[in-house]
Amino acid sequence: MRQLWSVDVISKQFRSFKEDYHNRMMIPHLQQRLVMFISGDFNAIPGSATYNAMIDAGFVDARSISNEGKRIDSYSPTTNDWHGAKDELIDHVWIYNVDDSKLNHYLSVESVKHKRIPAEDDEQLTASDHKMITVDITYRSSNF
Repeated sequence: MRQLWSVDVISKQFRSFKEDYHNRMMIPHLQQRLVMFISGDFNAIPGSATYNAMIDAGFVDARSISNEGKRIDSYSPTTNDWHGAKDELIDHVWIYNVDDSKLNHYLSVESVKHKRIPAEDDEQLTASDHKMITVDITYRSSNF
């Protein structure tokens, strides 16, 4: 339940920032271009209550709109084999304020990659129990 409460807090903050931004922005076509990101270890696999609550709150998993065209469950886990723990897809890059009808005009997620980071002193070890997530995004600022 604590994770669901966190989703509620995050979405209220993002919604508040969006409303404040739109109230200050006087150029209507720029209002639609405010896109916000949040990323990290959400301890939520796709389909879980927390994951679905993020979607219901207006967030989009960057993987779901990637031009790679992969299903979310085809991405590799974001955790490493850390002391025998089960590897899962629990780290996410979420995009907020996506207007699907305008999205492809100004924002395109080219790819989402999960990269293992080796420890400095031993290539066989990892620097973290989580893989780094990189998202390649193209943003077009010209009018549409």
